Amino acid sequence: MPLVLVPGTYQHELAAMDNKIFVVNFFVSIIPAGIIANWFYYKNNRFIVAAILLRTMLNAAAVLIAAGQVVKVIATLLYAAIAVALIIGARRLFAKGPRSYL
Repeated sequence: MPLVLVPGTYQHELAAMDNKIFVVNFFVSIIPAGIIANWFYYKNNRFIVAAILLRTMLNAAAVLIAAGQVVKVIATLLYAAIAVALIIGARRLFAKGPRSYL
């Protein structure tokens, strides 16, 4: 959140736009992306590099296609639909109790 207050950052530029939905979308998009990354992490036996590569791939895709803000809102909706499908389809994975990290 503090980056919204720092001139020259991506978040500050979003906040300066007339349409505030774009800055809201930036913060909302973190939730489904996190759910997808967590699913990917657990499906790959807690291999953190897999989740990092997934997140990198999502970011790179947006940059490579030069996605505008409207496309990023659509991507967030798509990620949210995928996250809901993963939660429903992998209920046991997300509903497990405390995990041992040993």
